[in-house]
Amino acid sequence: SCVESLFQFFKFENHKEYANKFKTYDSKFAKKMGGKTMCKKKKIQIDVNWWNSVRVVKMKKCIDLRYDCDGEFRNIINCCKNKNITIVHFSRNDMYWGAKIKDGRIEGKNMLGKIIMEKYNIY
Repeated sequence: SCVESLFQFFKFENHKEYANKFKTYDSKFAKKMGGKTMCKKKKIQIDVNWWNSVRVVKMKKCIDLRYDCDGEFRNIINCCKNKNITIVHFSRNDMYWGAKIKDGRIEGKNMLGKIIMEKYNIY
């Protein structure tokens, strides 16, 4: 997706020669794995403290752009808002951006869901 491309671009924005490569990947998984592969093969060092301090702000920008450009996404968000539906980014592995259900409860930070709900006043 364009959001994943932009998010990965932001992660490598201090390495412009590599950041633009994310435009060529054709799937969300390839983009995500492209970042990991780039770090290993090209031995690119990302300042983890810097990235952890800016990643939420960068994701908010990505979500804003998607909301502005993607009518289907906008409709889903508005429907959730109108029906007061909690937004959860389900993930088996990423408990920072996502969450999973265990014993009937949501486990994980679900930062992506929280960002969307906060931005569009869904509670």
